[in-house]
Amino acid sequence: MTDSVLFVDYDNMFRRATELFTNASMGPTHPQLDPRKLVRALQGRSRTGPIVTRVQIFAGLPSAKNEPSRNAAVKASASRWEKEEGTTVVLGGLYYSARWPQESPRDRHTAVSLAVALIDEAVQNKASMISVASSSMVLQGALDCAARYFSGHIQLVQWLTPRLRVDASASQSTVYHLCLDESDYLAMRDRPLTLGSVHARKKPHQARRTVGSNSRTVWDPPLPANERHAVEPNP
Repeated sequence: MTDSVLFVDYDNMFRRATELFTNASMGPTHPQLDPRKLVRALQGRSRTGPIVTRVQIFAGLPSAKNEPSRNAAVKASASRWEKEEGTTVVLGGLYYSARWPQESPRDRHTAVSLAVALIDEAVQNKASMISVASSSMVLQGALDCAARYFSGHIQLVQWLTPRLRVDASASQSTVYHLCLDESDYLAMRDRPLTLGSVHARKKPHQARRTVGSNSRTVWDPPLPANERHAVEPNP
């Protein structure tokens, strides 16, 4: 077995990173993460197994009717990511309540789709390593199930401290934890997107600000396409 697959819970990784490493007073807009940069980080820091050969990215898709600009921006990102060999993007429609836009849309599909793909990969037992980039406790049951069937390595990629864990006594997999920090977040930030004919431009008052405890100077352009949607809370 020489194949290695990475599952990315994109919205969870993005939401968790902005909670940890950005200043809430700056508002809800933050640069996206680039999953391709995450893959490159794993190539150099993975403890064991081969390089990542397949990537599946799971993300929420805003409604084309309710939020056409954000819908187009997410699709544009997905198309760009899929140009990377071996990369597949799975988009799930967001749920809009009757209180929208006062209430943010919710992602009810991403974790379920990822969980099904994870268990399917584990049962096939063809890869040598499965990596999961997520801190969502919704995936805990699927992860425990996968570990019982999968005989290779499982690597859990999370921010700062592990939230997802696997009971070694009930697993035939060897489990590793890779904890990413603020420097990884800054390195994985995506380039700004273009929405129609509108380009994000740097303004004098936006030129410098600090992010997180390390007080590193960066620029965060206010991108309407990157407004965070709500994710179903962990039980």
